[in-house]
Amino acid sequence: MLDYKTLTDKYIELAIIHGNALQNGKHIEANKSYKEIIKVFNLINKNNEKVDAILLEIMNNENINVQIWAATHSLSSNMNIKESIKKLNEISRRTGIGIVRLSAQMVLENWNKTRKIIL
Repeated sequence: MLDYKTLTDKYIELAIIHGNALQNGKHIEANKSYKEIIKVFNLINKNNEKVDAILLEIMNNENINVQIWAATHSLSSNMNIKESIKKLNEISRRTGIGIVRLSAQMVLENWNKTRKIIL
């Protein structure tokens, strides 16, 4: 089994790949990386008491694609809710970030309506 540092690094890498693919209209690549992000997150989440701390750390990554994935996974797992909402609000108010802004807005809208995020 891979260690959590390796998994975290892979999560970050995949989030960046996913965001870049979306921005560039490469939907097949985006879909593939989406599936991989979910797999890696499930491995991080499995039997890890520190997953909330890991997500909080990743949420502060310099890359906005990593930030939105970590915030969304935090909400979907009912962790770091206050921090996740704050991060998603920040992203949803930024300009010049294309679909990432819309994604943050949609996650927040869904959260506000249902208090659930399904990935």
